[in-house]
Amino acid sequence: MGDGTHALVMYVGGGVVTLAGSEVDVTDRVARELGIARINASYDGVNWEAPRLDASTFAFNVIDYSHHEIHGGSGYHCHFTEVPTNTNERVVISFRTPNTAKWLHIIASVSVSGPALYQMLEAPTITDNTGGALAVYNRNRNSANTSGVWDTSQNPDVQGQATSFTPAQAGNVTGGTALTSEYMVSGARNFAGGGAARGVAEWELKPNTLYAFDVESLTNDDNYVSIELDWYEHTDRVT
Repeated sequence: MGDGTHALVMYVGGGVVTLAGSEVDVTDRVARELGIARINASYDGVNWEAPRLDASTFAFNVIDYSHHEIHGGSGYHCHFTEVPTNTNERVVISFRTPNTAKWLHIIASVSVSGPALYQMLEAPTITDNTGGALAVYNRNRNSANTSGVWDTSQNPDVQGQATSFTPAQAGNVTGGTALTSEYMVSGARNFAGGGAARGVAEWELKPNTLYAFDVESLTNDDNYVSIELDWYEHTDRVT
C-alpha cells in the first residue's frame, strides 16, 4: 500500500488491471466493490498519469515542495561571512522582495564562533546606496532563472542580487520589526531561528518589503559569522 511491502493496484478511469493473475476490466463501480483506489499523479492537460513506484520495493517516490521548486529553477541561495572584532559590531544581509504575486518562502542558517544576537528584521530603514552587492545563486545550476529580489546598494536598484553589510557598513540598517530574535552561544549554528524542519522554520515574506538578516557580535574577541539564506519564489494560488 505504498509502504514497500504490498503491491499497489491503481486505475485511471476504467481499464484492465491484473488481479491475482487474472485480467479484470475495472469500471468505477467494480473498483469500488473491490476496494481499488483511483490514484492520479499528474495531469498534462489531456491525460492523467499514474504515479511511478520504486521498482525494487513498490514504495512511492516523493520529494517535498521546496525540493520540487529547486528542480523547477525557482530555488535560490546567498551567503555572507565576516569577522566582527568588537562587541556590538554587526553583519547583515538585506534585500527588497519583488513587487509581484511571486512570494518568497525563506529559511536562514546562521553560525557564529562566539556569542551573538541574531534577528530577522521586517521593514527596517536602510540608507539607500549603501552596503555591497551580494550574488544570488540559482540552486538548480542548469537553470537560467534569476531571483526577483532587489539589491539597494546601487542607483538604480539591481534585481537578482541581495545586499551585504560589513561591520563598518551595518549602521546603515536600523529599526524594523524583529520577527525573530535569538541569542546564540559560542560555536553555535542556528537553523532558521531555531527551527529543525523547514515546515516550522520557513517564513513567507511580504511583497515589495525590505528584510534584513542581522547578526550582532556580543564579544570583543574575533567572531566568525556566517549567514546563509535559502528560498524559493512561488506564485500564491490565493492571489
